[in-house]
Parts: sequence; C-alpha cells; structure tokens
Amino acid sequence: MTDEDAKKAFMQNQLAQLRADFVKRLPERMRLIELGWKGLVAQWEVQPLADLHREIHTLIGTSGTFELHELSRSARAFERVLKLQMEFEEAPSPEMLSTLHKSLGQVLVIARQTIEAAGDNEVPEQLPEVGKANLAELERVRTPLVFLVEDERVHAELLAAQLRQFGYDVVVFLQLAAMLQEAAKRRPHVVMLDIILPNCSEEQVFSIARQVIAQQIPVVAISALTDFDTRLKAARAGIIGYQTKPVDLLSLVKRLDKLTNRVPEAPYRVLLIDDQRAVATYHGAVLEQAGMRVRTLMNPLEVMEVLNEFSPDVIVSDVYMPGASGLELAAVLRQQELYDHIPIVFLSGEQDMDKQVSALGIGADDFLVKPIVPDRFISAITARAQRARTLSAVMTHDGLTGLLNHKNIKAAVDKEFARSSRGGDPVVVGLIDVDHFKHVNDTHGHPTGDRVLRGLAHLMKQRLRATDYLGRYGGEEFLIVLPDTPLEAAEKVFNQLREAFASLLYQSEQGEFSSSFSAGLARAIDFPDPSSLLKAADEALYEAKQGGRNQVRIALESQVKQASEE
Repeated sequence: MTDEDAKKAFMQNQLAQLRADFVKRLPERMRLIELGWKGLVAQWEVQPLADLHREIHTLIGTSGTFELHELSRSARAFERVLKLQMEFEEAPSPEMLSTLHKSLGQVLVIARQTIEAAGDNEVPEQLPEVGKANLAELERVRTPLVFLVEDERVHAELLAAQLRQFGYDVVVFLQLAAMLQEAAKRRPHVVMLDIILPNCSEEQVFSIARQVIAQQIPVVAISALTDFDTRLKAARAGIIGYQTKPVDLLSLVKRLDKLTNRVPEAPYRVLLIDDQRAVATYHGAVLEQAGMRVRTLMNPLEVMEVLNEFSPDVIVSDVYMPGASGLELAAVLRQQELYDHIPIVFLSGEQDMDKQVSALGIGADDFLVKPIVPDRFISAITARAQRARTLSAVMTHDGLTGLLNHKNIKAAVDKEFARSSRGGDPVVVGLIDVDHFKHVNDTHGHPTGDRVLRGLAHLMKQRLRATDYLGRYGGEEFLIVLPDTPLEAAEKVFNQLREAFASLLYQSEQGEFSSSFSAGLARAIDFPDPSSLLKAADEALYEAKQGGRNQVRIALESQVKQASEE
C-alpha cells in the first residue's frame, strides 16, 4: 500500500468514525428537538422557535455531511415550513400547526430508522398528539410580554401603545400589587417600573424589584429622577436598565430588544476549502456543531463563484491543494477590493515556522496547525468572524441608522435582480421617503430628525425578515429589497410598516409630534435591468408624494411598458 493509499484509508476510517459518533448522539439530539417542539406547542415564543430552527438547520447540514441524505432531506422539508411560519407575527393556525407536526413526525421516523440501522442505540419516542388546550394557547400573538407599572394612566397607555408598534405585548398596571398578582399567573419577559409610585416608598419599590429579579425576570426602571444616588440604588437592586422621563422610545426599545433577544445575531458563515473530503467534512461538522453555517469547497478554482453566492465571514483554507495552493488563493483574493476584508485562516499540517510566517505575509490572518483541538478551532474562527463582522459593519453600513449604506444596498439590488432573472423568483424593491422631513429638522432640530430616522430604521429591522435588505439610500430616503416576495404581499408589508411608523410619537422642546412616509414599489420581473427597476420605484414614490403623501404606490403599467421598450 502506498503512502497515498494509506492516507486515504485513514481519512475514510476517520469519516466512518465521525459518522458513527454522529448516529450515536442522534437519539439525544432528537430528544432535544422533540422537547423544543413540545415547549413551542405549550407556549409559542420567539427564542424557543429560533432555538428549534437552529437545531433543525444543524441537523440538515450535519446529516448531509455524513451522507445520511434521507434524514437531511426530511429535516430540510420541515425547515421550509418552519421558516415560512417564522415570517408571520402570529402563532401558527391549527392547519399550519398540523402541517408542522406531520413534517416533524416524518423527521423522527427517519431518525428512528437511521438509529435502528446502526445498532443498539436508544430510539426516541414519537411525538404525542397535540391537544385542544395547547391549540387554544397557540392562538395568542407570538410577542414578548412586558409588564409596565405606572400610576399615570395616560402616560402608561401611550407608552404601551408605542411599544406595541415594535412588537411587544404590554400590560399596564397602576399598582405594584396588581402586577405581582398577575405575574404569579403568567411570567413576563420584562418588568418596567416607575420608581415613584403613590402609597409606596422608594425602598419598597426597590424591594419588590429584587423579588422580581430573583425570579430571573429583568427589571427596567422608569423615573423622572436623574440623580446619581437614585441610579446607584437601582443598580444595587439589580435593575438592569434606567430610563428617564420623558422616555426616549428608541432607547427603550433597543433595551427591551436586547433583554428579550428579539434580534438574534445570524450564524457566522464559513467557507471551508480543502481538497481532502474527509478532512473538510470533519472540520465542517465541528463548526456546524458550534452553530455556524459552513460551505465546503473541494476545488479552489471555483472559489469566486461560491464567494459571490455564499458571502462568508471567514475563509478557512488548506495550504497544499492541486490547481491552486492556499497561498495563491489568498494572493488572488487580496487583489480584489471586494474580498480584501474577508479573513483568511490557513489550516494545514505545515509546522515550518518560516513558511507559516510567509503565509501570513501575503494576506492570511491566522495559521492553525492540524490536528487542532475542536474547541481551539471553534474559538479561533469565532474570534475572526466577530472582528470581520464589526469591520464589515463599519465599511458597509450607515453610521446613523445601522442599515446598509448607499453603495451596498444598490449592490443588493443588483444581486437579487440577477437571481430573479435566473430563476424567476419574485423580488420587489421599495423606495421610502420620510414626509416633510425638512420641516421636522427646521422645527424640532437635526438631533430630533436623526431620532426619527433611527426610529424608522429600527422599526424596519423588527418588522421585516432577516433575508430582506434594508439600506439608507440618502438623506431621509430608504431602499428595501424583498426577495421571494409577491408584489401584493410587499404592498401589504409596506402599508403595515407605514401605519406603525405614523403612530410613533417623538418629543422635542417644541412639543410632541409624529411623522409619516411615502413609498414606491416595483417588481424586478417587470424590468430589463436594475437601473430601470429603481427608476420605476422612484417614479412610483413621486406619485405617492403627489397623491398626498403617507401612502404606498406601485409602478404603473405605463412605466413597465416604457422600460421594456427602452
């Protein structure tokens, strides 16, 4: 047997062992998925739903990696239905719940068959039937529950109405005792307390706050008091947020988003390049188990196509590969400004320190030596991905709103237009312009105008999907790209967003005011190129402005016809 044959045999044995270990751990994995599903049936909430989706997504990749294709396909079928439900603000209907239930049941059946075929592993039980009581519970809106204790009823109801536009279920209490009584029946995600309440001393408020915090429920204080001493008392009580009156709505919403994990960070994306399938499979499985999304590439010559499609946070590459070495690959990527910021980590058996230093000198960011302990590997890639995202945000996002900047939102239009042209998938772009924004700046000041723009940006982040593209096109104008969205659905989404934005109230020295926006929509399939698509959306926006503002218009048939003739 040659050295090469011996190496291949070793890799095959290693892959077989990895596959056996995966199947051995499959009963526990399926048990966790089953428990996650039961928990959702009992109470449909954002974070458990995200956790279940992450477990299913990992199951798809890992089972596919170890060539358990039937299990991977069934899990992917369930994921498609689950992702469809995740796009809605409400819990699933009984019909959708039944579809999800049957689809997950199929995953469990195939998992059982996979485990039985492997030997003596414990087989998970089938999912129990969903009872009517659980279905009734699922009828409530899937939003975080917030208890607000505030004795000024008008102020409390106004703040609650504002928070509901950002997707929170807010219950107002005028007295602490009533809040505690209700908290014993249903557990809130966050409690907001006014520190100054009638017939209740400051010390009593802080004492009750400690009781709530002891139940692992975060507390946010709301008060007209701004002195350090009161803030210190609140901090010593364990209160995690302190909002002064008049409440800065956007600041409060960001605090609540963080406490309830409303906008979890997307998993890191890693492009793994290695011509040895078994090695790539192993390292890919390690990263996927840590919750990352991994694309494996055997041929380095195909890297450009994959880069454009996958948009990785980090590239992990072997050094010695046929066709193009890792060093040559790094040199090619560093020639191009578009990819210059992506960290490149070499993962190789090369132990020559001089060669490692040489590799770092041509543009690599780290050099890891095989074999590497999984925890060390995960930590190294996580650190690089974190820094890359921070740097990328500075380069690609608008500093005021946190949305994509002009250059990158236009790039998103080009990308989704090309994808729509290839596959016929529905893509809609929308241009938004804040109405009378110059008047807002002139009357209330530019800092207040900035708060209006940030409020709209945050509302869009919460209301739209993670797969949508949101950008600041310039000044008070925003550009949104909705992939896989029919025109009628896009119009509905934009009108819901418009109504929510118009209901928000802003404070300034000149008084309280609200704002509104106008929008124009256009469908990619109706236009020959991205430029005419954007032009049509802009003309539709102009029509909305001319028609009275605070409305959504769709590109007219005449615009579509004119574009096709040009």
